[in-house]
Amino acid sequence: MRILERYLGIFFIVSFVAAVFIFLSLYIIIDLFSHLDEIIKNNLLISTLSSYYLSFIPKILTELAPVAALLSTVYTLSRLSKTNEITAMRAAGLSILQVTKIVLILGAVISCLVFFINERIVPISQKKILEIKLKQMNIQDKYLAQQPIKNAAIYGLDNKLFFIGLFNPKDHSVNNVIVFEQDEKQNILAKIVANSGQYKEGRWIFYDCITYKYGLENQLEGEPEYAQAKIMNFKDTPEDIERQQIQINYMNIQQLKDYRKRLERSNATAVLRSFDVEIQKRLAYPLSVIVLMFVSIPFSLSVRKKGQVIASLGVSIGLGFFYYVLNSVSIAFGKENILPVILSAWLANITFFILGIFLIKRLP
Repeated sequence: MRILERYLGIFFIVSFVAAVFIFLSLYIIIDLFSHLDEIIKNNLLISTLSSYYLSFIPKILTELAPVAALLSTVYTLSRLSKTNEITAMRAAGLSILQVTKIVLILGAVISCLVFFINERIVPISQKKILEIKLKQMNIQDKYLAQQPIKNAAIYGLDNKLFFIGLFNPKDHSVNNVIVFEQDEKQNILAKIVANSGQYKEGRWIFYDCITYKYGLENQLEGEPEYAQAKIMNFKDTPEDIERQQIQINYMNIQQLKDYRKRLERSNATAVLRSFDVEIQKRLAYPLSVIVLMFVSIPFSLSVRKKGQVIASLGVSIGLGFFYYVLNSVSIAFGKENILPVILSAWLANITFFILGIFLIKRLP
């Protein structure tokens, strides 16, 4: 049995490494040519480019790992099935679980590695990439690419806490803004609610603005003050909002939990929910490796002819694509409060795991 496991394990590992290497090489080549004009314009050194693409590897590895594991599983088991080696194993009394056990164990190891890299290495490498892009390559990060930011939670200067429904970097405008002014102990001194706002000539102007002032024990003091337009004495700039939002995207799970804890007293449910969904997504994503491998097993074991290998690969890739679509949709539904937080992050894994069990049970 050890010889069989070693045989399957080595074949799978070689296939997985080859798939990762091919995908990684293609990504780097495509990215290199897409930024060729910036590279030439800024006369970038080989050392800078090497540092840039080496920093890219951890993030790309975690994104490619599920697809590479899926294809490696299909290729390994399909090849053995086509040569009737799987049939011989089954005839010897081995169950499907025994035949595929070593492949699934390796998948579990890859899942753990993906989780570790995402938590420990990716945040550091992504910051390094951003630094090289902005300071040496003059390339805007995708989060600085003039794309609107929804449900932003920002810790500002002078103990201010900003909740922004929509921030548009193009014209430096904001919508549905709530600002909490706090003391050093995070006691709320004032709450500012505005329908919209814009950064003009070095200052923020809020429109349809209501200011609430609080005293001891967060008790409301006096009557709320309404202003159709009000100049705000904030030191925070639109660039500060963008940079801090990037930092949130590069946090690991523990940092996200700590950040969320600091926001709890604000009762900004939409923002807190987004944090909850993101945390659960980080936990669920590494398991996509083994889930996609598991659901591909039935298609791999049913191969008998050469043409069926290609068909099996095509079906598996289609399933992988459907997995990512389902996962993206469920995550979006979770952030919009259409699905419960945990279900939104784990729906794709649960669905495909059940599908895998159903398909495996139907195998002869």
